[in-house]
Amino acid sequence: MADLVDSLEQGPLQSPVSVEPYNDPNGKFKYRLLSGFRREKAFDVLKRPTIPAFVITGLNEEGAREHNIIENLARKDLDRVQEAKALKYFFDRNWSDYMVAEKFGKSRQWVEERRIILDMPDDIQKLVAVGLMSGQQIVTFKRMPLAQQYEMVRTLKDGKFRLETLGTKVKKYEKRTAIQKRYLTNEKPTEADIEALKMAIYS
Repeated sequence: MADLVDSLEQGPLQSPVSVEPYNDPNGKFKYRLLSGFRREKAFDVLKRPTIPAFVITGLNEEGAREHNIIENLARKDLDRVQEAKALKYFFDRNWSDYMVAEKFGKSRQWVEERRIILDMPDDIQKLVAVGLMSGQQIVTFKRMPLAQQYEMVRTLKDGKFRLETLGTKVKKYEKRTAIQKRYLTNEKPTEADIEALKMAIYS
């Protein structure tokens, strides 16, 4: 958000938000935001009274959600957990992985990973959200017995978690923090490192 605010202070918004006509029961709003929540919030921070917007008409609830997801996936605004929660609407309506993959131009494995994430305990979802589990590890987690899954969560809470127990390898990933690099290169962490990792996961 800070980067977006800084960018808007330097120049105009490059991509307008999307809205649709809205029948507000209180009569306060004429439009409902479909996509561009971060951009709208940045304009609010800058106290700008208006924001450029595309007006989209003729969408039902499903169409509005599709529009939101497609734009966010294209802009890479979401982490894996946010993507999974965005797709939950379609999973709850019994869309198959194939149908979701076709609709959003993704592979079936990509969709399967996000379906699995929704069934994960909150602690593991937080681990996924900060980018410390690969897609293959997510699929492997699903195949673990329930007791083994919760053992992973317990060790995490106890501050004894080591990413090397998941077989994590360093791959191309430019935005790793120093604490992530230390874990992913299998260097033995200090107690301070453990606390820093817990802070990153639980924040």
